[in-house]
Amino acid sequence: MKKTLLIVDDELAIRKLLEAVFEGLVDHMYVAENGNIAKEMLKEHKEINCVISDISMPECDGFMLLEDSKAKYPEIPFIILSAYGDSNNMKKANSLGAFGFVNKTEWDQVVKVVESAYNIVDD
Repeated sequence: MKKTLLIVDDELAIRKLLEAVFEGLVDHMYVAENGNIAKEMLKEHKEINCVISDISMPECDGFMLLEDSKAKYPEIPFIILSAYGDSNNMKKANSLGAFGFVNKTEWDQVVKVVESAYNIVDD
């Protein structure tokens, strides 16, 4: 199975950093700067099989995207990436069906969670 990751973050620097982190670890990446664009990409690109998204974004935040994505694509692992790793956000992400919740500064953990998501998809 090809690993096709959708990265969703409103900060260009974070999107570029995530692209660099996952270069060579996944087969293909799509990038969106907010949840509305990500929703369109998920609809158009059926090969996307993992999503990593920031919480705080304009128009459609990560929780809104997570809720919508889980309703339409329950099989796709969805990872919340946050600069604010508080327990309330983590609980909300879990209650909405997130596969994982990772602090933006913990890049090694981000990679581990995405790799775990792909191991689940491969099974």
